[in-house]
Amino acid sequence: MIILMKLFIVLSFVNFLYALGTYICFFDLLILMGGLQWFGANIWLSENLPALAFRPTYNFYDTFFTYTLILTIVLLSFRPSSLQKQTKLIIEKISQIENIDKYGKFFFYSGFIFSTLSAVVGNLPTIGQLIYIFGQFGYVSMICFIFSKSPKKNIYISIILVYTLYTCIRTTLFWPIIFWSLFFFIIYSVRRKVTFITKLGLAIVGMVLVIFIQSFKQQLRDQTSWRPEYLQEGSGSLSTFSDLANQRISTLGSGADVKKIFLGTFFLRMNQAMWDNWSMSRVDQSGVYLEGESVYKAAIGAFIPRVFWPDKPKFDNSLLTRLTGSKINAFISISILAEGYVNFRFFGGAVFVFFYGLLLRGYYFLILRWTYRKTLFYFIFYPLLFFTFTRTEVDFVQTIYSMVSTTVILIGMFTFMGRFNLLNIRNTKFDNVQNAH
Repeated sequence: MIILMKLFIVLSFVNFLYALGTYICFFDLLILMGGLQWFGANIWLSENLPALAFRPTYNFYDTFFTYTLILTIVLLSFRPSSLQKQTKLIIEKISQIENIDKYGKFFFYSGFIFSTLSAVVGNLPTIGQLIYIFGQFGYVSMICFIFSKSPKKNIYISIILVYTLYTCIRTTLFWPIIFWSLFFFIIYSVRRKVTFITKLGLAIVGMVLVIFIQSFKQQLRDQTSWRPEYLQEGSGSLSTFSDLANQRISTLGSGADVKKIFLGTFFLRMNQAMWDNWSMSRVDQSGVYLEGESVYKAAIGAFIPRVFWPDKPKFDNSLLTRLTGSKINAFISISILAEGYVNFRFFGGAVFVFFYGLLLRGYYFLILRWTYRKTLFYFIFYPLLFFTFTRTEVDFVQTIYSMVSTTVILIGMFTFMGRFNLLNIRNTKFDNVQNAH
């Protein structure tokens, strides 16, 4: 079983590299991240630094490998060759949109305004989440600028990335810079053909940087008044970050245990299996399963504003703390796979994972259809729509809430813009662009 899981991770990595540049390969990324975090990290720790690893329950690896295979089959068995042709055609049409710079600038300034407003408003029920989503439009502008011919586009992209890095240091939450940089490259590699060697080289550089930051991220939090609430401002500083980074660099030639400091810390921090195994073992011991409670409450809550249901499930670690019976000072939850198990047991969980894969797959094709029929800018928003789904440490609440809220916002925004023809949004329809050229 261990050998099969290792082989799965290697094949997932190779598959992701080959998928880059052919279509928007979020599912390939999810499978790779899942393999690494659901069992790969703990396997590496068990073999190299066993003191940092956990001992899996008797059925953990079997359960998660089975669930991962089911999810992989559902997500990746959708004729990627057809998707490649569709993606190429859409890319050609988007590159023909006149003055795409103005759309990029519109999303850039909208994102800046709403991200500033989000810092003021905080986590107000419903309104705070809506403002937060609008605040992400700055990242969407980066996708627009990929298709721009303006020499100023690099200035806007650089501002966004630098500001994101600064925000990550302040909040000590680094996943925005990691994922948005990766999403940017996924779109860029489709727009501009990138060789396999370049993709491999950038992947290695990216992994090295992530491993490096992870090696001192906890110290950064320990030396600040970091608050674990979702997206709340912490007090991380550039000077503290710089000092800790220099300390880590100095360890490279000091004879210290580099494997433990860097790889050990990296795999320990990305070991999502630790939380999932803990939750599953507690449920197995007690015999009290959730019987679908967390799933149907999340599904219902996604369509009901919090002002009408104040106690509906939140974006937090409440499900994890409930299952483990321990207070956890981190913004993290169990994965979708573990949630399937603690709700429906092994076989029911397998069915849940199967339908979850169908949900993601259907949603992907729905946005693709809207790209053809409504406006090409639905394609531009793919990274924002799928941002949550490619993270393995989120539960069903975060997934379904993100799907519903972001989709409703985009439908409302594009309907409003089309009704009043703001920014000539009607001219971004697939047929209009095709006929104009």
